[in-house]
Amino acid sequence: MDQVASLQWVQESISDFGGDPTSVTIFGESAGAISVSALVLSPVSKGLFHRAIAESGVVRMLSMVVSKFEDLIKNQNLVAKISGCDLASIADCLKKKSEKEFLAIAKAMGMQPFPASVDGVFLPKPPEEMLANKESNKVPFIIGMNNHEFGWVAPMLLNVTGITEGMTRESVISTLQNLPLLGLSPEVIPFAVEEYIGGTTNLVEIRDHFLDLCGDIMFVIPAVNIARYYRDMGLPVYFYEYQHPPSLLAPTRPSYVKGDHTDELLFVFGGPFLRDDVIFAGNATNEEKHLARAVMRYWANFARNGDPNSPGLTAWPQYGTDEHYMELNLKQKSSSKLKEKRVKFWTEILPKKILSGAKDEIDHKEL
Repeated sequence: MDQVASLQWVQESISDFGGDPTSVTIFGESAGAISVSALVLSPVSKGLFHRAIAESGVVRMLSMVVSKFEDLIKNQNLVAKISGCDLASIADCLKKKSEKEFLAIAKAMGMQPFPASVDGVFLPKPPEEMLANKESNKVPFIIGMNNHEFGWVAPMLLNVTGITEGMTRESVISTLQNLPLLGLSPEVIPFAVEEYIGGTTNLVEIRDHFLDLCGDIMFVIPAVNIARYYRDMGLPVYFYEYQHPPSLLAPTRPSYVKGDHTDELLFVFGGPFLRDDVIFAGNATNEEKHLARAVMRYWANFARNGDPNSPGLTAWPQYGTDEHYMELNLKQKSSSKLKEKRVKFWTEILPKKILSGAKDEIDHKEL
């Protein structure tokens, strides 16, 4: 609701800054992208913006939204303990905290995930139900992710260590069991490991498959699912996969890392053209400067008129039944059916396997 209040302020004040209240675009990355897709879904934010961009995150990511109040109790107790607030009056107590106190609380929380709740107001129903019923704000939408979302930053933040030289099948299973942010239930893990690792024994290949598995379930599959929903609503949807590992970051991470989580931000914000230790500033190749210009033009075009295309850019088709998407690399290219085999596994094959396993268990008990 704080973001809704901010957008309401924009509507009231943007004219004073030379802006147009009828032409507002929201965009965010990671947690910010989840917020963007939640705002697109929420009836409370209707009319407050007119286009949206979600980079590496959507509201349907596993473990990011809960429908039951009981699922929030653990997090509420944790906040109460760290903040020193009484649970019965925690909202009023937190409102009185200073910025410095809030930052200290956030630091103490670490990477503890805080899901949104189906509160009956901002989210009147579970997101999947709202999407199925086509209950959403009708705005043009750019949705996408990077091709190695779990390459380096996410494992570090989640304390997944010791994988640079490779992983064993057993360490993959153990790690998946101890990553609640992935939202993988115990019965899913064996199927996922078999799908991605199969009979592979090479430790480096196993690690690479593990990183792909985590990136797919956290970012790719939710993004594809939500893009399909909005496409089926008849809305202009543009989908992308960012692929280029910035040369600026090469000395700071292993060579196997491709387009990692947050990498696209260096080009969205024009990093190759920034100086004086500004965030995202640094040396870049001429090819990277061309990429930054292209990405900034795509984003700016979309912010102006809901369509990223303009003369001189590689044509970016809408995400239709052929599921076209843009490969954002040193050379841009339009492709279709991103990770088709993996998407089919998570959306079609796995649900059938789980259903079959549950039926077999019931039959066994009846015997």
